[in-house]
Amino acid sequence: MMSNLSRQRFRSAIFIVLLCFILSIRVPVIVIQWEDGKELLFDSFQLKWIHSVEKEEWIELYEREGDELVLKKTYFKTFGAGIPYDEKGTTVKDGYVVMDIDHTYDELLLTISENVKTTIVLMEKEIPLYKFIESYETATVSVHRLSVFTIMWEGLN
Repeated sequence: MMSNLSRQRFRSAIFIVLLCFILSIRVPVIVIQWEDGKELLFDSFQLKWIHSVEKEEWIELYEREGDELVLKKTYFKTFGAGIPYDEKGTTVKDGYVVMDIDHTYDELLLTISENVKTTIVLMEKEIPLYKFIESYETATVSVHRLSVFTIMWEGLN
């Protein structure tokens, strides 16, 4: 028969083993990385910028599906060279042409620029990348499998 102290130690050991197991589980997370830092974006984000030729705002909506990024929609105000005009799922909303895309990427390479105001929108919070990343520096957006511990640690820092 176990003493109360032995039972308590056994419960504590089980708790520690379960906690270590849970914290080591790896989950897919969208990560944007640049030379001096990184940010966790989790499951979806918007990418905004000012088009260099048209001088109009463009917005792209990305979602994580498994270990890939999927461009779901694009919002723009004017059609330019190379933009399909007869894409199914194209509507107009609030002055923007909204186009359903559903194109998959392993990663995105973004050239950050103050001229085009490269910005990430995450849960309605704007992260103006051009304000803290040097102009013409490249940032990479991709899916990483991170441990729950790593996600919690980076969220605290």
